[in-house]
This record gives sequence, structure tokens and C-alpha cells, in this order.
Amino acid sequence: MDHQELEEEAEKVKLLGIWSSPYVVKVMWALRIKGVEYDYIEEDLRNKSNLLLECNPVHKKIPVLIYQGKPIAEPDVILEFINDVWKDSGHRILPEDPYERAMARFWSKFGLDKLSPPIWKWFTTQGKEQEDAYEAAMEQLLLLEKVLDEKKFFGGQRIGFVDLSLGSLSYVIPIYEDITGVKLITSDKFPRLSAWMEGFVGLPLVQEHLLPLDKLQPRDGKHGGCCTHLKLGAVIKTKVRIHVFIGSSTITIPPPFRLSLLGKLYSQFSFFVASDFRKSVVSRVLV
Repeated sequence: MDHQELEEEAEKVKLLGIWSSPYVVKVMWALRIKGVEYDYIEEDLRNKSNLLLECNPVHKKIPVLIYQGKPIAEPDVILEFINDVWKDSGHRILPEDPYERAMARFWSKFGLDKLSPPIWKWFTTQGKEQEDAYEAAMEQLLLLEKVLDEKKFFGGQRIGFVDLSLGSLSYVIPIYEDITGVKLITSDKFPRLSAWMEGFVGLPLVQEHLLPLDKLQPRDGKHGGCCTHLKLGAVIKTKVRIHVFIGSSTITIPPPFRLSLLGKLYSQFSFFVASDFRKSVVSRVLV
């Protein structure tokens, strides 16, 4: 590259991420709102690139936004940065009023600290612990129901900071409900949240970057080699537990839901099954 090409390359907006991360997707949504063109760089979290390690040496996590050669890490920090740098493009993600801006930050943090943990625990535990998690999740959801009030979105008539922060719930919760057979959000108990979820997922810009739940990758030939960037796609079944890869995480499916989950997977997808004397790995074959 000559000097001019190097300068042009440095000026490009870049986003480091993995396709299955809801934290990355909400940054994509924000960039889409602002009409920002960017280069997307897919990371392999099992073999992190030097670029990622250099850009986020503290947490070594995605997403990372690179603007004029300078990296910005942490999803909500990135959202605020996008809102401020491209303030004259698209609509505002954060309100101008200091109080409303503070409240948007508060409810975004509420979703991360207070709502996500009990929902996750409800899905990954059983017995009394699961019942307690369900009650805790319902309590937090009621608070969100009140905050929505009569608004179409948390940001008003258009999606904003809180909508982007909580947006992944609009498609993750239905997945959990489908697997467990238990409804967490119903139109009877949470009419506003139900309408919000439907309205949010229905937005063209959200649809454009919605996590592709059927995007699965075949195994690489080794046990445990199913790509970890899967969404309810690859299952490892042993005598004691079933692991489902969601994004870059692995969770254990409680016993009551194992057969139900396998049944749903077998009924909805075409599978390639590779077995040995101890275990079987089930993964969808891409066609």
C-alpha cells in the first residue's frame, strides 16, 4: 500500500466480533441506525487475533469498534460513542435531556445486572433454584412493563439505547420458552413487553442483523469440534448432561428438557450423527 492507501485504510470504521454475539449485533443495529459503513471482521474466540488483543488488551473481548485507528471496547460504551460521533446522522440513540439520558443508562444496566441473571438461571437450573429464578425474573419483568408505559419502544416512537441493550431478549426468551415449555412473557401478564418484543423484531433494521438461528457449521472432525459459534445448533450428549452451544458459551440443559430439546432439534433439522462407545455428537449438516 502507498501512503494514501494506508491513510484511507486507517480511516475506515471496523467492527470486530462474532456473528452469534448479541453484544455485537446491537452495535450493528446502532451503526445501521446512523447509516455508518464499516468493515466487519469475524473473530475466532478460540484463537483470538493479534488485532483483537491489541485493541482490547484489558478484557480481550468482542465487540471492538475501531474509528480512525482508535479502538473502543464494551458494547454500551460503543453505543454511546456511535451516538455522539454520528450525532447528525439517523436519529438519536441516547436522548439529549440529561435526566432521560441517565435513565436510559440505568435501565440498560438493569437489564444486564438484574434481568439477565435470573432468566439465565431459570433456563439452566432445576427444582427450587429454578422456581426462585422464575419468580425473580417475573419481578424484574414487571418493572420493565411499567417503564414501557404506553410507549411503543423504550426510546419512544423509535428505538433507542435501552431497546438496543435489551433487544436480544426479544428473540432469546422465545427460544428458552420453546425449550422449557414454560412461558415467561405472555400478552396477559405483560401486554406492553409482548407488543414491544413483536414490534422490535419486526423492524427491518433488526431483521437485517438478527442472529441467524439456523446458521450452523459442521464439525471439524474432532470430538468437541463443533463450532462454538452456534445458536441452539450443536448438541453433545453424554450419560449425565447435554451441552448446547449458544454464542461463545456452553450451557447444561437440565434433565427435564433434554428429551424435549432433542426432539425439537430432530424434528426441525437434518442431522449428521457421529457416535462412539461413550457419546454422540449431533450437528446439522449445511445444505
